[in-house]
Amino acid sequence: MPKVQMRKCDDLRFKFEKEGQVLKGKYVGSEDFEFQGKMLTKHRVVDEEGKTVGFLGGHTLNEGLPQVPVGSFVTIKFLGKRSLRGGKTVAEYEIDYEEPASL
Repeated sequence: MPKVQMRKCDDLRFKFEKEGQVLKGKYVGSEDFEFQGKMLTKHRVVDEEGKTVGFLGGHTLNEGLPQVPVGSFVTIKFLGKRSLRGGKTVAEYEIDYEEPASL
C-alpha cells in the first residue's frame, strides 16, 4: 500500500487558468512540501477580501515570488503559456509589488 501523507489545508486553492487572470493582495510567503515524491512550492496571498489564497508555483512563479518581500502588496497577472522545444510549455506571469511602508 502506498504511503499517503494527509495535511489539512486552511486556505482557498487558486489556479491561474485564463490569460489575463489577476490575483492581488498581501504576499505572506511560501512553503516547500513533498507530494508523490516531488518537491512543490505553495505560495500564499491574503486577497483584497481578507481571504488567504494558496496556489502552487511553477518555474516562473518559484523564480519570481521569492524576490517579493513578505508583507508586500503584490499583483500577479497570468500572461498565458508559451511553447518551448520538444512540445513543452512554460507559464508566463507579470509580477508587480509595492513594499509595505516602514514604520
